Amino acid sequence: MTPKFDAIERQSFRKRFAFPLSIVFGCWATSTLIYNNAWRFLDPQFHRPLAVVCVILMGASIIFGPAWIYPVAFFRGASLRERVVACLITPFAWILKELVMMPSSYSIGEKMYNLFNPLFLGTISLAVIEMGICEIACRWAAHKRSAVPARRVFSAGPIAAVLAGLCAVYFFNLWGDRVGFWYIHQSIYQYLFMK
Repeated sequence: MTPKFDAIERQSFRKRFAFPLSIVFGCWATSTLIYNNAWRFLDPQFHRPLAVVCVILMGASIIFGPAWIYPVAFFRGASLRERVVACLITPFAWILKELVMMPSSYSIGEKMYNLFNPLFLGTISLAVIEMGICEIACRWAAHKRSAVPARRVFSAGPIAAVLAGLCAVYFFNLWGDRVGFWYIHQSIYQYLFMK
């Protein structure tokens, strides 16, 4: 259970959930839309630099979005569930977009199996790390603003989230010279769909 901090006023759903989410999700959606369609109406000399900017914004909103959403939602009084959901919507929307964009030659089963590829799992694991770090940082900031006991700043939940996320990122993306889990993923894929 998340400790309640006296100095934090619970704002409306729109301010505590929709606003921080819409900034990150809007940045991702807009940059994705421009990236995928700018070649249709711009010359290559303009399209290429714009594509680079859009890729940077897409990546930043997917990878670092939770680091911005979480503190904004925290200090606007969002519950733990609201903060976690708001932080995960953009990465899950990106994953869903990637699965939908897969060629139609893949079966539904293959697309669902692809949910477990290392890039998707690593992205979610990174979001978990960011949320754990942000929870500790936000509790510390709330502790400094009010008379909240310091013992409530460092609790098992956020620390476990950071450690579990670090272990998951290592396993999914770094283990075995960065290909350990990918090899397992591909071996299972071949067993399930290529026999």
